[in-house]
Amino acid sequence: MTNVPGDSVTSMTFYETITRIYEKVDTAFENSADELSQALVQVLLRRTLASPILFETTFAFLIQISSFEGIQILSRKYPFSADLVERIQALPITNVAESNFVLMTFANQFLLYG
Repeated sequence: MTNVPGDSVTSMTFYETITRIYEKVDTAFENSADELSQALVQVLLRRTLASPILFETTFAFLIQISSFEGIQILSRKYPFSADLVERIQALPITNVAESNFVLMTFANQFLLYG
């Protein structure tokens, strides 16, 4: 799946396919839902790193599912606007690991983009 050609239509179709599968994982694969969900997010992140056109939609999806790790990974490649930073700050942080991901995200942005 990650070897999809790089045109924008194909990239958007790839994004839509992954997000549709992600939404159905809990009901279709009860026993391995967490592992499959993580794998889908990883595939989507790999594709987004290769196709910048997916950044905004993938970022919105990661915010929706509260994927702190995914947001941090995107922060290493793409500069975040003030609006995106505010959206990250609005996420509910429930544990230390999530807090660390947010701190690393802001550190990446500061170190890479000033």
